[in-house]
Amino acid sequence: MPSVKSAPPALQEGLKHLRDELYKLHEAMHEAEQSAVATELELVQAASARESVDAQYHDPSSGWLRELLALVARFDAALGSSLSREDGAGLIDETRALVLPEEAGLPGERRPMAKLTGDSGVSAAYNRILELLGGLERYRQ
Repeated sequence: MPSVKSAPPALQEGLKHLRDELYKLHEAMHEAEQSAVATELELVQAASARESVDAQYHDPSSGWLRELLALVARFDAALGSSLSREDGAGLIDETRALVLPEEAGLPGERRPMAKLTGDSGVSAAYNRILELLGGLERYRQ
């Protein structure tokens, strides 16, 4: 059985930073979505914050937030075990497919950042992720 090559320390460190930024993007988008939903619900005089959370959870555009959080969980699992270079490249590819869907041939509407471009927290986290992906490019297969 061939041995699995461990990921270089620089790749592991870069993936840790990328994971942290993905989580920051999730938080920023979640806050922006909550604010948008709360505003919409205030307009129709919603009765409680619970309705706001429920509306956000069932909003089809929030599916992306769940995908983002699931990706962060995959990062946590991979970084908590012996990570191979191939595993690291896979995480990079998954991240690119999620934040740059047009590269993966997915429809542009899968990129919810487009509707949140006015939110500085989302923009900053997104730009930092793109920066980190650029630095990790050499580890892609």
